[in-house]
Amino acid sequence: LLDLGKMEEGKLELNRESFPLLDLAAKCVDDLEANMYREGKMVSVDVPKNFPKIWADRDLMHRVLSNLLSNALKHTAKGAEIALRAEVDEAGRTVVVSVRDTGEGIPAEYLGKIFEKCGQADLRKQSFRVGSGLGLTFCKLAAEAHGGRIDVESEERMGTTFRVILPARR
Repeated sequence: LLDLGKMEEGKLELNRESFPLLDLAAKCVDDLEANMYREGKMVSVDVPKNFPKIWADRDLMHRVLSNLLSNALKHTAKGAEIALRAEVDEAGRTVVVSVRDTGEGIPAEYLGKIFEKCGQADLRKQSFRVGSGLGLTFCKLAAEAHGGRIDVESEERMGTTFRVILPARR
């Protein structure tokens, strides 16, 4: 909550460093390994070994990816696979990290609200499984603090893909 407040006020200081995204992705997956095993789910990681290092606050990005992966685990059926993927756009200007699940999806009328603080309350009323409503707000603010953004595509009963788009280091 403290970090959310600081990010909303533009006062959170980033501790940027250059690091391999593959290492961060592996750490996030390792952190969730017990839950994945217990629930019979898998996470595939598609980050090329030659992927350029990213210039970001490692702790914040760890929290963003962990949050997105945790959400994907909650909304994916037993035995299904979640995909974490990274790519650089054709012009080399942005790094795109995506987390895709094959869960129940998010109704189109709620997509605009899911990044709002406590914006998941309406989904909860419709019997969708949601958390506190702060995790996706945190992800959005963390991406924006890095000069990037987050977006989402979802189709009911087909799954959801979250994309974190960050500026590539020049």
